Amino acid sequence: MRRAVKKIAAESSIDEEEVWTSLLRKAFEEAKKGNHHFYGDIMNRQFGKPKESLDVTTNGQSIVRDPQREEELKEMSGRFNKFLEETNDGTK
Repeated sequence: MRRAVKKIAAESSIDEEEVWTSLLRKAFEEAKKGNHHFYGDIMNRQFGKPKESLDVTTNGQSIVRDPQREEELKEMSGRFNKFLEETNDGTK
């Protein structure tokens, strides 16, 4: 990306800052139109993609099954399903 900016600046007889300003201005205009990919691509190429992580173990701790909680959730699910069945009776 930096090499491309340098090349454009040299070919256009303008400084690199002007190229960056034009590029970011265009990216902003595109984002306002809903084309967020253009802006994201520029940022990712210039600064790298943000670190992505997913912690499915509750802040580094192991997930421990709680049988009592599982039973409560099963009971709640059953009551909800019964409610849905009663609500849908006669509406089909």
